[in-house]
Amino acid sequence: MCLVALTLPVHSDDAKPVVVAPVVLGESGELLRVTGTVFSRRYSKISSEVEGLVQTLIVDRGSYVKRGDVLCEIDATFAELDSIDAGYRLQRSKAALTEAKRQLDESTRLSQEKIVAESDLLSLRSQLRIAELEVERMEILETRAKETLDRYAVTAPFDGMVVSKQTEEGEWIDRGGTALTIVELDVVFVEFLVPQSFYNLIDRQRNVAVRFEALPNQRFLGKIHGCLLYTSDAADDLLCV
Repeated sequence: MCLVALTLPVHSDDAKPVVVAPVVLGESGELLRVTGTVFSRRYSKISSEVEGLVQTLIVDRGSYVKRGDVLCEIDATFAELDSIDAGYRLQRSKAALTEAKRQLDESTRLSQEKIVAESDLLSLRSQLRIAELEVERMEILETRAKETLDRYAVTAPFDGMVVSKQTEEGEWIDRGGTALTIVELDVVFVEFLVPQSFYNLIDRQRNVAVRFEALPNQRFLGKIHGCLLYTSDAADDLLCV
């Protein structure tokens, strides 16, 4: 349930004396109590990109989060070991590349003295190229291992509030399984019905003051985006957003 106040100008044809008083912020306009539905511009079920045991659930229902905040962590023990192993393999391939370059340089020098055959030089050049390709391959594998490791931390895709949890610490979550649900609160929409007789009071160019029964002391400003004729058995109303 929410209160929607349409801000309308107040006119008077009769000049009357006025009393100067301190300015107080208030609401001027037609006050209308309606039943409406509040929905967010963005609503996301946060899924896990990997499977595993939920190790830490950092947020709870009602938590406000920023984009990039870690929401929960999945046990990444094996992924961490794979990342370390990929780093060692890359170092080994780089050492092999250094050795291949050394052998080729030495053989090139000896070939000038006719000690090393040209066919041996061709073979060493091929081995050097293979070593270079191996380093490139290991760099890709290391990057992939790090990227995979990062996916064990489930993060928020945008600012919002956690409205539900679909998992708990110690539970197993499958790849693609929903962990949490968050909604964006920066921009929300209110969908409500008003009697058709209020059509002339609705002005899309003017602000609308909205109060919610759950937040009686807070006032939110917005605009009417549009209204459609809504026909039911009881009456013809306007469905506004």
